[in-house]
Amino acid sequence: MSELTKKISDKLTAQYEQLSNNLEKVSKAGKGLFIRLRDESSKQFNDLVAAGEKAEESEESIVEQVKSTITDQLSDVKGTAEKARLATLGLVSKARENGEKVFQDLVETGDSGSTKAAPTKTATKAKSKASTKAA
Repeated sequence: MSELTKKISDKLTAQYEQLSNNLEKVSKAGKGLFIRLRDESSKQFNDLVAAGEKAEESEESIVEQVKSTITDQLSDVKGTAEKARLATLGLVSKARENGEKVFQDLVETGDSGSTKAAPTKTATKAKSKASTKAA
């Protein structure tokens, strides 16, 4: 072989060996990547499972807190509704007790405010009852 052919052959052999080494490195890097992904994904998966379990435990307490808050608010609403019902009963009772007096006062006010209008029979009776009660 000629010297030129030998140089070209040596150069091609060196490039082939470098290419083979690089391909072997790429292959090993691919295997390493796969192993890391497998290990890391398992680790990340386990981390996610642990975080989920922790969240599940705290969700129970969150659920209990929400339940407690809703129960307390419903109790407050029930108490308020009961107070409103009692206030209404008290109002009706007071209206029954004082209704006639208030009515008589209104009749008297209407009677004294209108000098032109003649008192009606109801107004006269109401006025006489009010006078009787006052005495």
